[in-house]
Amino acid sequence: MTIQGPSSEKTTPSSISAKDVIDFLQQNDDFFVENPQLLTDLAVPHPNGGVVSLIERQVALLRTENKDLRNKRKELIEIAKENDQLMLRLHQVSTELVKAKNIDEYLAIINERLLVDFNAHAVVIKLIGEFNASRPDVLVPRDAASLKPFDSILKQGNPICGRFNKQQLESLFIEKVEKIKSVAFVPIMNGDQAMGFFAVASNDQNRFKAGISTVFLSQLAEIASASLQRFFNES
Repeated sequence: MTIQGPSSEKTTPSSISAKDVIDFLQQNDDFFVENPQLLTDLAVPHPNGGVVSLIERQVALLRTENKDLRNKRKELIEIAKENDQLMLRLHQVSTELVKAKNIDEYLAIINERLLVDFNAHAVVIKLIGEFNASRPDVLVPRDAASLKPFDSILKQGNPICGRFNKQQLESLFIEKVEKIKSVAFVPIMNGDQAMGFFAVASNDQNRFKAGISTVFLSQLAEIASASLQRFFNES
């Protein structure tokens, strides 16, 4: 068979390259329509050994692509379901926080929702500055030494997930430090100023691993901030 290459000069079979064949087939898309017997006559090496016809190889590739598409569709459906659940949880916590009559109710709601919604092993909530709360353990002066390990996170104002260092863990979880493997740390902001934060911990190092999406945490922080500001203004 003689193929007209890009230079329009005749080539011999020994000089035909793979690119020549590819170019020819791309420029003559009806080639296999006019030569259908080649689809079954051509033998293609199979990845697992042996040979199969070209058409069998195509069918195998299509089956693989179809399986990949089904798996991708299943993954997207699962993500959509998870997002629906997250939105429902945000709605629920928003409704509950709006009904909170004081700081103590606010703290109880946040604590319960974090434990349940995140299946957390430990939760710490701290309020920075002046708040009228009956629980002194949650109140932290703005110049407290315990805030120093989190200065950069509080200044940035965005949630962060990952494995925290020993000093940070000891500031948050004290006796539970050895069991904590990953943490989500979420500042509660009023503009550029931190009003507090909550930290959610897990014994699973992959639960809050670095790099995971923090969209839900950011939205929860905005809701927590909006609800907390009314108590801050009254203090």
